[in-house]
Amino acid sequence: MTKPVETDTIGVMSNTGPLMSAFQCGWTDRLDRYCSVIYITASELAEFDKHGWTEEIHRLMDDGLVAVVEPLTEQEKEEAEWVAKRIAAHPTSGDPDWPNHLPEAEAMVMMHQRTHLMFEQILLDEKAARHVAQEQGLGLTGFPGVLTTRGTGQLAHPG
Repeated sequence: MTKPVETDTIGVMSNTGPLMSAFQCGWTDRLDRYCSVIYITASELAEFDKHGWTEEIHRLMDDGLVAVVEPLTEQEKEEAEWVAKRIAAHPTSGDPDWPNHLPEAEAMVMMHQRTHLMFEQILLDEKAARHVAQEQGLGLTGFPGVLTTRGTGQLAHPG
């Protein structure tokens, strides 16, 4: 079982998609060049397991690049449900089943609620989730943004 981490390290919050993209192309080294730490929610661990990336995510956790945030409070869970429903209802969503959007919704809630973690951006690749994050005023990018930083040391917003 993984140990949740709460720290003041500057980093990013991520959904599973950008990390799985890094695993698929073998470019996880791009992640640690631009992120001091990548936070994920505990529910995302099940997503990595479901898609066959258990070993890879645990390797990044062992290396200290990925950290699991403390579980959501009841208030945060309610807010995440509301955000997940907004994502599912968005016209660009390919999945109207809101529980399937809870991992990215939880990541967005963390951006608002866990300000002591000093997230710089949230990594999201799903179009509907990106729209909702933009509506909430969250700084965001995705794996394409990590790839296009070209040594600037700053994550790009791919648009």
